[in-house]
Amino acid sequence: MSSIQEIEQRLIESQLLSTDEVHSELLAWRAASSAAADESGDAASFVDWLIQRERVTEFQGDAIEAGHVGPFMLGPYRVFEQIAPGRLGGMFRATHVEFDQPVTLKVFPSSLRDDPEKLARMGREVRIFSELDHPNVVRSFQVGQAGEITYIALEELRGETLASRLERQGRLPYAEACRLVRDVARGLEHLHQNEVLHRDLQPAHIWISEQGVAKVMEFGAARDAYSALDVPEGSAELTLTDAFSGNYAYLAPEQAEDVRLADARSDLYSLGCVLYHCLAGQPPFFDPNPIRLVLQHARHEAPKVHESVAEVPAPLDETLAGLLAKRAGERFQTAGDVVYALEQYVPAAEEHVGVVEVSSQYLDWVRATTPTETRHVHETSEGISPQLTEFLGWMSRRKKRRQA
Repeated sequence: MSSIQEIEQRLIESQLLSTDEVHSELLAWRAASSAAADESGDAASFVDWLIQRERVTEFQGDAIEAGHVGPFMLGPYRVFEQIAPGRLGGMFRATHVEFDQPVTLKVFPSSLRDDPEKLARMGREVRIFSELDHPNVVRSFQVGQAGEITYIALEELRGETLASRLERQGRLPYAEACRLVRDVARGLEHLHQNEVLHRDLQPAHIWISEQGVAKVMEFGAARDAYSALDVPEGSAELTLTDAFSGNYAYLAPEQAEDVRLADARSDLYSLGCVLYHCLAGQPPFFDPNPIRLVLQHARHEAPKVHESVAEVPAPLDETLAGLLAKRAGERFQTAGDVVYALEQYVPAAEEHVGVVEVSSQYLDWVRATTPTETRHVHETSEGISPQLTEFLGWMSRRKKRRQA
């Protein structure tokens, strides 16, 4: 447990507060709480005080209390905080120091290098990110390596996942749901035109920007035209059986039967499950047992949403039926068809345009440092510090404090 003195020192070393500011806050806190100067158990209360007075953020307070005085450098990027865990690596908020360019870093742990299958998936995700460029797909700028850690620099992600919004709101108004899912369908259309299958579309893998634009992300389970080359020598095709644990609520019947049967229409089935969840407040089927859940997807018809949610137009259930058909041949055949079907439910005033602001100097630097070989990895000469490794690990394990 940290002491008051240690908290003081870290606040100053991190340059979050000056020496005079720390002492002033400490005096005010003691006066308000009658805290003794040498009680280490009150350190957490002092940090809470600073958070409540907005002198530090919750993340900064947690880091200081845990013994970190970050941010720390990963190659040319200064890492600030974790946004979300990922399939293969965590996502962190960061800034390119030289050009002051905010980015999101997807950081792959060095331990992946000891697992040939996961390493192959990482390589595939890196490659797929470099293949895509669309407003409804999270944009990537650079793949880099510092020491044994590989990372992807993505556009700055401000907003939340669709999963977070659904957790907070339960369900969405049908016009908003159709607009967001229409955006995702546009992103899927771009993927499919580039011979990329997502294969793990779910609310947690859809980002909603601050402008309200939905973007597809997380390609750890994706497959493209070169995926057969990713299979480690002597291994069978990547089955991804473990990858779908807990995500069967959005999985197409044929994909659950055999992942190799998945095609673009399997992504559309998953998209239908996402739309259903947005409209009804829950996926079309639920069962804690994954086997029974898979059987429900294969054999049962989803209940009509308009029968339980009065605002949902009955014709929208017909659109859902075209996405959730058990046989792939009876579904919508292209993501473009889904875009067209959902447009009628999206008022013109609800059209959102997502503009990603990127420094031209940063883009010039990215182009100049991108190797010509197919791996597209920019390697920095510096290794990573033990402090950064510890900091990244702490961010991955961190549980947010409960504020009063």
